Amino acid sequence: MLILLGLVLGGVVLIASKKQLYQLDPSLFFLFLLPTIVGDAGYFMPARLFFDNLGAILTYAVVGTLWNAFCTGFCLYAAKLLGIIDERVQADLMDFLLFGALISAVDPVAVLAVFEEVHVNEMLFIIVFGESLLNDAVTVVLYKVYISFVEAGAENVQTADYFKGVASFLIVSIGGTLVGLVFAVILGFITRFTKKVRIIEPLFVFLLVYLAYLTAELFSLSAILSMTFCGIGANKYVEANISQKSRTTVKYTMKTLASIAETIIFIFLGISAVDKSKWAWDTGLVSCTLVFIFVFRAVGQFLYLMVLVVSSDNEMRKLFHLQKEIISLTAQRSGVVGQTWVLNRFRLVPLDKIDQVVMSYGGLRGAVAFALVVLLDSERVKAKDYFVATTIVVVFFTVMFQGLTIKPLVKWLKVPRSTNRKPTINEEIHERAFDHILTAVEDIAGLQGYHHWRDKWEQFDKNYLSKLLLRKSVYRKSELWEAYQKINIRDAISVIDQVGLSSGSDPTQTKLVLRNSPGSETRGFSAERNRMM
Repeated sequence: MLILLGLVLGGVVLIASKKQLYQLDPSLFFLFLLPTIVGDAGYFMPARLFFDNLGAILTYAVVGTLWNAFCTGFCLYAAKLLGIIDERVQADLMDFLLFGALISAVDPVAVLAVFEEVHVNEMLFIIVFGESLLNDAVTVVLYKVYISFVEAGAENVQTADYFKGVASFLIVSIGGTLVGLVFAVILGFITRFTKKVRIIEPLFVFLLVYLAYLTAELFSLSAILSMTFCGIGANKYVEANISQKSRTTVKYTMKTLASIAETIIFIFLGISAVDKSKWAWDTGLVSCTLVFIFVFRAVGQFLYLMVLVVSSDNEMRKLFHLQKEIISLTAQRSGVVGQTWVLNRFRLVPLDKIDQVVMSYGGLRGAVAFALVVLLDSERVKAKDYFVATTIVVVFFTVMFQGLTIKPLVKWLKVPRSTNRKPTINEEIHERAFDHILTAVEDIAGLQGYHHWRDKWEQFDKNYLSKLLLRKSVYRKSELWEAYQKINIRDAISVIDQVGLSSGSDPTQTKLVLRNSPGSETRGFSAERNRMM
């Protein structure tokens, strides 16, 4: 709806002034609009759910993005050699790889807007949204690597430069994450001492989260990763230290700013589409791009095998054969389907085919791809105008067609929806108990799996970070709450032991009387319900 409004406004301005006066400025987007959305997403990201699915999120965001970018760029170059793309599109392999990188940016703004309206289940939402958030960081880093190759000239790029590109990719990604975590520690430590100056608590939150973004950008690191992990890392300690009024202020201010930024972005995308100077049209480029980004995201099958059979171009055959060994190792295990096949071998809760359909269909492109393509230097990238027009078409197709049809698709597939229900105290206690049980199982089996390392992290957090970053009164409350959890678990175990020793009783109908919190009512809990949880 907002994009359509932008189209109308852009048309009115164009008719009135005979030229397009308002456009989405990439600098404005990356410095002001994107940080408000990333900051809101990172700070209010459900940390437990995010880290429980971190392996899947990183796999889709890193491996999936690299796969999509490489395959899209490579196949577009193949289409150019075959004559499907017009000769007017003056682009070589490096230009198409650069375009493949930027067009692989799944937009968190569009994904958040669509999936919040659809209300899919929490696990599916966190995987798709987390992937779109980290995908942008990977895309921007990959974009900068390819820009350096284009500026150097494809003929001047040596083998060592590719290794430098990989090293740069890792440094920028890891460095941005570390910067964000450092600012998270600083933010938590500062809010520990703001008890007498509550009025400036929200200011510290906004300022330091944004400084994490700017600092990473200053050192040419991943600003998106920095801001995301700053928000995720600081939330627990900041929310415990600041007052209820400050928490309310932070929440609604961030949500309001993010909504305003989303509105501005979508409207300006619509306005930019009316600018005739950006429309250098090539049907082959647009059609191939739409097909490739959808196919490679969904199934990860390498279509070049069919092209190779019908091609008689010696240069193209040589190019494909050169990449054959590398591609053959990954072609069957890439894309959403291939990656999910691998992930399900390690996940406790596997992702079924319906989840894979929704994830494939949720690859919406948006302002990130548009801002990156506008930043291209037309002197070095001759086909910039064609890339801009193609990006606009891709954005409109994915946001409007896929965005509008994903809700009926989710209903038709009967995808489980979110319940928006807070867990009861019994559920929280038993969830913690199950965590400890799984940790014990891993220790007995001699494995150092996810639960083992999470238990190690919780011990480190309890012994060091919480003491450093939480106010003393808050830390004592957490110790009191932990003691009540232990008492509840001990009482539950003792009742079960007594039931097991008594004869003639039905253990499935036994009630466990658990303490919810100090001064609260006791609550009945049957063993039958316990088994279902």
